[in-house]
Amino acid sequence: MNSHLKEKIDIHLGILRKSKPLEDYCNKCGDCCKPSVKVTKSGNATKILVDGLSCKFLEKGSNSCKVYPDRLKKANWCVDLKTMLKKGLAPADCPYVKGLRGYSPTQKLSDELKKSVVPLLRLAISRGPKAPYDKKDLREFLGE
Repeated sequence: MNSHLKEKIDIHLGILRKSKPLEDYCNKCGDCCKPSVKVTKSGNATKILVDGLSCKFLEKGSNSCKVYPDRLKKANWCVDLKTMLKKGLAPADCPYVKGLRGYSPTQKLSDELKKSVVPLLRLAISRGPKAPYDKKDLREFLGE
């Protein structure tokens, strides 16, 4: 990421903070609590949001974090808001990125692409660390 976008993120968050507390922008969609996988095709990298999996601390139904105040200590995979934006981990419809020029969001998969990409994601996730995911969700996602 270039330093220009880092400055934009700082300015953007400052503007948001003037209207209301940053936590109040969260619409509880749960997307930032789902993993994303970097896919490279023809030299272009895209981050793909993995539907069907979420952090084991995500409360089903309310999409609230069960350990929010201590999340960065209890979930070493979790990132703060600024890091989330710097790494492009939020999808384009996230309220935190609305109006943030130059932001490259995580992409949501279309139904057509899911059929071809999900088997590859299953393989990648089955070989990676399983700790961040709810065990039941992981078994279902992996087809076990």
